[in-house]
Amino acid sequence: MFCLTPNATDLLKQRLIEDKITPQDLNEMDSEQRHGYFASFLGEPTATKLNEMVEGKLLLKNQQQGLINGLKQVFGEKHPALRDAVSKVMRMEKLLKPEEEDKFLADLAAHKLGSTVTMDETAKIYDLAKAASDSKAILEKDPLNKEKIIDYGNKYLDLVDYADSLKPKANPFASFSNWWNLPKSALTSVLHFSAPGVQGWGMATTGRFWQAFGKMFRYFGNPLEDSEAYRDLNAYIVGHPDYKFAKDGKLGLTHLGDKLNMREEAIQSSLLEHVPGLGKIVTASNRAFGGFLNDLRFNRFIDLLNAARLHGEDVSIGSKVVKDIANTVNDFTGRGQLGENDRFASAQVLANNVFFAPRKMIATMNMFNPVRYIDPNTSPTARIGAARQLVGSLIATYSMLQLAQMAGAKVNLDPRSQDFAKIKIGKTDFNITGGNSTYIRTLAQIATNTKITTGGRKRTLGKGYDAATRFDVAIGFMRGKLSPSASVIVDGLKGKDMVGNKFSVENEAYNKFVPIFTKSFIDLVRNDRDNGLAYVGSLAAALGVEMHTKEPRHK
Repeated sequence: MFCLTPNATDLLKQRLIEDKITPQDLNEMDSEQRHGYFASFLGEPTATKLNEMVEGKLLLKNQQQGLINGLKQVFGEKHPALRDAVSKVMRMEKLLKPEEEDKFLADLAAHKLGSTVTMDETAKIYDLAKAASDSKAILEKDPLNKEKIIDYGNKYLDLVDYADSLKPKANPFASFSNWWNLPKSALTSVLHFSAPGVQGWGMATTGRFWQAFGKMFRYFGNPLEDSEAYRDLNAYIVGHPDYKFAKDGKLGLTHLGDKLNMREEAIQSSLLEHVPGLGKIVTASNRAFGGFLNDLRFNRFIDLLNAARLHGEDVSIGSKVVKDIANTVNDFTGRGQLGENDRFASAQVLANNVFFAPRKMIATMNMFNPVRYIDPNTSPTARIGAARQLVGSLIATYSMLQLAQMAGAKVNLDPRSQDFAKIKIGKTDFNITGGNSTYIRTLAQIATNTKITTGGRKRTLGKGYDAATRFDVAIGFMRGKLSPSASVIVDGLKGKDMVGNKFSVENEAYNKFVPIFTKSFIDLVRNDRDNGLAYVGSLAAALGVEMHTKEPRHK
């Protein structure tokens, strides 16, 4: 913490007395004038530090007290993130009157932003902050007007984006996690609109699911340029009056940026976005993926929040109701919390290095956890919402399986079977459960000590030559959840992949780098070429329906 030396303190007191400078006089000076006055007798370095202290502390007693409190709260050492800093710059601005523009605290802003901010850049930040503040004042008169929400949100994002551009950027090519998760992003980032069929499965029977699905391709937009629809979605979210509750409840809203822990789990590398030509398509695909989920999560959260209000529940900052609702939405959209209140969120990058989708794993287990539906301490609105979502998704899935069976496809509903809940057409099968059936199958096999093979043979676990045990079933389940890079290491150590094919670099590269939808289609053409119905069904694979065509095992 900066402190004046005794000699400098005495000199300051003496000059203030001699020059008859009062605290009010210091207040009326703009930042540059005040800095120049101190520098005239204290020297440049001391003057800069003193000016920061005066602007950040001594003037708290005057009319700008709330302004400086906002700055200190955000720009303090415990909250170094630029985004948080910028949001408080906006809050700081709304307390200023137009005629006080020249008093903008330039020295403090430059110091706290962690980079040199010129007077022109300071003025630009102020102009953007003022535009956002003016737009917010208009919105407050009509807080549910969607156009005004988006207008305010866009002006706020203009401020955030500009201030973010002033921050020195880290080199993405220097990040280990970016390289390690490159295969994962390669599998899911090229024309792969899988969010509805995987993360969104638990919300499939809600109106918000279909609204978000209808706008997903608008978020993809034109790969050669930014998507206005995606920008407006983000603006709507941050501009909405209830956005503060979404943040407080830790709703799983994500964005495409340098911070990998703020991205969706399937796109934990940004390297492909920097590849000339291909990068545009990857970015557009990621917009569609994240846009669908943000749209679904936020609007469903608002619906449940309003329902809780109508039922008289405590909807306030810090309330358990808000957190329960956010948890419900997160779990049913594949964004489970890492620890209570997401206290291990900072470890997400590490978790993603080991597993393909750790948050999705946690979300699925929470979604099927019976305790959440009967716990009296959980918000009734959250419990009812979760029950409706789960029952609706199960009924919809069962109905589709029955329709497929009536149409001539093979469907196995025995949870012990490797083909459980799959629609089998020839050599090709489709999993429409968002991958959730594997959890039920694993638990059923372990609980009954029985496994039914793809060929229909019933086997007792642990019996016979080289027979799998309950432990093997559990390990096989976990192995299937590894990230591509981690899976390569395990395959190499094991000497064969998950389906028993002999380990080879060519095979690993094909399975770990070729986009999932593309690989599924190639396997169909290779191994089930004449299956016309499977070609029709393959279109669903791009939307997250898992498609697998049985291939010959390579010894």
